[in-house]
Amino acid sequence: MGFGNDLRLAWGIIKNPGKFAGKQMNYLSALKLYYEFTIIPFILSLVVGIPIILLGVNMFLMPFSNLPIGAGLTLAFIIGLILSLWIIVPIGIFINAFIYQIVGKYILNAWNKDYEKTFVATLFGTLPEVFLYWLLPIPLLNVAAVVAMVVWDLIILTISLSLQQRTSRINAFVAIVASVLFVIIIAFLFMALIYSMIVPAVGIMPHFV
Repeated sequence: MGFGNDLRLAWGIIKNPGKFAGKQMNYLSALKLYYEFTIIPFILSLVVGIPIILLGVNMFLMPFSNLPIGAGLTLAFIIGLILSLWIIVPIGIFINAFIYQIVGKYILNAWNKDYEKTFVATLFGTLPEVFLYWLLPIPLLNVAAVVAMVVWDLIILTISLSLQQRTSRINAFVAIVASVLFVIIIAFLFMALIYSMIVPAVGIMPHFV
């Protein structure tokens, strides 16, 4: 698929996932679509974000968050945007898809197709998120954008998983929720383990008067 076709497909997935999110793709084709689609949100983020930074607007309405105004903060914003859109989010797609696959296929038996299908569905589910990235530097609107990202991503992800894995939307949704709970439980157990290791160690430390 060419650049134009990829953009039309990505936009179609966002607007009408029931029609377009069943598109069969391999890893490379899906990643190609993702990186091509993120070019416009990246440019829009620069056009919106850099003037806001240079004007000293407080993006997150937090005290002192925009004190280091100027070239340094602008450069940090650009680097952060690049790292987020083109490195961190793709890595997150691989990790999230792995968790969905473990929970959906091996724990819940909600589907039986391979990881590649789950990866493609997970990637499709991030498209609304990256589409709205340019709203994040705008005060107040960034809060609404985050809420929209979460809801929109969940809808697209549910439909994409159901189409890619040939399962019901209820099964896909349950697998997503179960995956989130699974991660929370693992994180809680890890924190409890760390806590159980630290507290006894602190208790046996010598105390000086």
